[in-house]
Parts: sequence; structure tokens; C-alpha cells
Amino acid sequence: MSKAINKRKKIKLNLRFRDGKVICAKSPDMCKECKEDCEKMDLFYYPFNNRDLMECFKNNERRK
Repeated sequence: MSKAINKRKKIKLNLRFRDGKVICAKSPDMCKECKEDCEKMDLFYYPFNNRDLMECFKNNERRK
């Protein structure tokens, strides 16, 4: 990670599971017509900045 710590972001998702696997994950705004009863979750993540993302790709290419 870069020297500047990224601020975590929050997203809201409606998730539907089957046999322990996620089969649907949508924003509540995209889920209006769905008749399934989904679990509503607030998830937090730390976004990558562009420089860190490019470094990750470079490291991945070196492993091949």
C-alpha cells in the first residue's frame, strides 16, 4: 500500500446465497423488481489507488 492510507468505503448490497455461495449481489437500487428475499448487507473495503493497482499487475506478470 502507498504511504497515504486509503479511507475505507462503504457499499450496500443485497446478497442471495445458495449452498454457501453468492448467486446474486446487487445494489438495492438495482433490486427493485426482484421477488427473492435477499440478505441486506453493508460492506466496507479499502479502494486501491491507480499506482498500487499497477504495481499489483506488475508483480502478477513477474510470477508467470
